[in-house]
Formats: sequence, C-alpha cells, structure tokens
Amino acid sequence: MFIRKKGSYLAGISGGPDSMALLNKYKDVIKVVCHINYHKRENSNIDMQIVQQYCQKNNIIFECLDISDDCYKKATEKNFQTLARDLRYNFFVKIASKYQIFNLLIAHQFDDFLETAIMQQNKKSMNFYYGIKKINYYKNLIIYRPLIGKTKKSLEKYCKKNNINYALDWTNETDMYDRNKVRKILSSYSNIKKKFIFLKFAVRNFFQHFHEKKILAIFSKWKKQNFDLDFFKKNKQNKLNNLIYLFLKEKKIKNINLGKIINVKNFIFSQKNMKFNRLEKNIFLIKKHNSLLIKKTDKQWQAI
Repeated sequence: MFIRKKGSYLAGISGGPDSMALLNKYKDVIKVVCHINYHKRENSNIDMQIVQQYCQKNNIIFECLDISDDCYKKATEKNFQTLARDLRYNFFVKIASKYQIFNLLIAHQFDDFLETAIMQQNKKSMNFYYGIKKINYYKNLIIYRPLIGKTKKSLEKYCKKNNINYALDWTNETDMYDRNKVRKILSSYSNIKKKFIFLKFAVRNFFQHFHEKKILAIFSKWKKQNFDLDFFKKNKQNKLNNLIYLFLKEKKIKNINLGKIINVKNFIFSQKNMKFNRLEKNIFLIKKHNSLLIKKTDKQWQAI
C-alpha cells in the first residue's frame, strides 16, 4: 500500500502489538496518535502509558479520549462494540480537524479481515465487500490499513525483534463478544487453512465488484426519481435486495440485515393499503405519492 514518505498521518493506536507495530513502522510520517481509553479493564491505563511513552520518545503528538461511565449506561454488552466504534471514529474526525490532517492509519491486519468476513457471512449481512478494505472513507477521513496482509503472529514477532513494548487485552480471549468467538476458532486454524478462507472471500469480492457497479448505477437513477416505487418494481429480482440495502444505507439505518431488507421488500410489494410500516423503534417506512420514504419520530404510529 502506498504511504507517502513525506506525508502527514494520524494513527489510531490502542497499545496492542498490531497498532504498536504500525506506529513503529510509520513513525516518520505519523504526526498525531489517537488513543482511546475505554476503562473496560483495570489495567487499561497501562495501554495508554505504553502509547504515550512511545510518542514522547519519538516526538509524536499524543491525543487521548477517556470514555466515561455515562457512555456505558447507553450500551448493553451486545451493542457496546457499535457504540465504541462510533465514539472512536468521531474522535478521529475531531482530531483530524484540529490538526488539519485527514489521512488516518489503522492497524487492522489479516486475521481482522478474516474475522470480519466470517461474521458478515454468519449474520447474512447485505454488503458488496466481505472483510475490511485496504482503503475506505469515513466523513472527511481517508482511512489506510497498510497491515491488512500481515498476520497477528508476524506483528508480534516484529515487536519482539525491535524491542517494541506492547500490551495484551485479556478480554480478546473471552466469549463476551461474537468477534471473540470467531477469533478463538480462527486461532486453531493453520495458516494454509486461513489462506484458503481468504482466497474464497477474495474471489467473492472480485465478482461482487462488478455487480456493485451495476447496482450503484441503478440506485443513482432510483434516487434521482425520489425512490419511485414503479421504477423499483421494474428491476430484476436479483437486484432488489441490493437496491433496498443501498436505500437503507443512504437513510443511515444501522444493522442492515437480510430480514430487515425482506421486510422492506414485502412492504413495497404488499397489495394491502398499507402506507406505514415500522422498520425499527420510532423509524417508519412510508409510501407517499408513490415514493418510498423513511420517517424518524418519537411519536406513536397513529400520530404520524
């Protein structure tokens, strides 16, 4: 991956072996380090100190976000990782604006790619890409993942070889999150088996790329027609689910899965005189002037 030798980058650094390897490899171009202390573990301050000390030694700006107890009250164990991701990336955006640096390095690696792809497959998530892309975008950030081809074991070896201090998160070994369960299963696989799984997803992504281009072109036309229902119904069945996925994504609906998409499709094709359909709590689908809309409200159904 092309990382400019004279560029300026932010880096999201947790203190684990992956992120500390990233920090050391690209320390000459990383101008600001962003660290998030979730205080989920008693020793989380050790992670922070490792990152902070490295930054002080190498004259890199250190920015830290402390997550308060109030944030955890808003989340259950099931959706904590979603909340944590939102907090993390919004912090990156804030720091990027502060220093006017909009290139962000993240330490996702080969095993992270496999974990994500398998979870997407298990959840039957609707998407055009399985795994984690080398480059993508979040608001005004360009996100680079230069370690995506490196295994976790190789990064740990790199840290030991170069005497780079790092912390280990014991919660990664528990079954408290779905990702950890997938991670434990993957850890028992040989490198050959992992590479075979990676190849399977790579082939799938290759064909998905061409399908995505076609769907995006159709979606663009649908959007220009204000999501006209007749235009939608004229498309082939194998494109409808993808169009609904893009529609929900456009409307910033979270946790888009096959069940939610089928619910929308059934509502569109329903012969009953249904003008409203609950999509989520306080989020409704609406048919109005033969167009599909989404309305978010705190009011009751009858009040819409």
